[in-house]
Amino acid sequence: YIICSANTVPKKYLVICEENIIFATYLSSFTTTKRNYSFKFMYKVSVVTPFHNVDMGMFQKCADGMRCQTIGFENIEWIIIVHNSEPHYFPLLTEMFKNDKNVIIKELHDNMHSPASPRNYGMQFVTGPYLGFLDGDDNYTPDCLEVASREMAETQSQVVTFRREY
Repeated sequence: YIICSANTVPKKYLVICEENIIFATYLSSFTTTKRNYSFKFMYKVSVVTPFHNVDMGMFQKCADGMRCQTIGFENIEWIIIVHNSEPHYFPLLTEMFKNDKNVIIKELHDNMHSPASPRNYGMQFVTGPYLGFLDGDDNYTPDCLEVASREMAETQSQVVTFRREY
């Protein structure tokens, strides 16, 4: 897994996925170089999740893992991109998160057959200072986002990578 700082990467964005490792840069809508800007982010971290016909039982585990984050679910902007999925999934997800103002659900229909396309699409909606990716059939450990964002802030790192636990 990878989480990157949204305000310290180039002005282009690209996602490459190889062997369960995701490398990302994010299109930043602001700059902090040579000026003393102060930004108050609504969320501590943004997470983009590509969703392609995921079994709802598996996705429920993903959602439970996000809700249990020690950083606080309300501090996470979760962007779910329903990608080339069967039509019944979008209303299911919309109903599932109807009371969560921090969850954005978008549809994407294109000819791409990889998670890179919905990840790239989802990045345009990111507003948090850190950006993470999470597939709809995976989940983070409970303290993942808190530890990753804290480590990035303390070390002024632009990217943090970590292995998945089974």
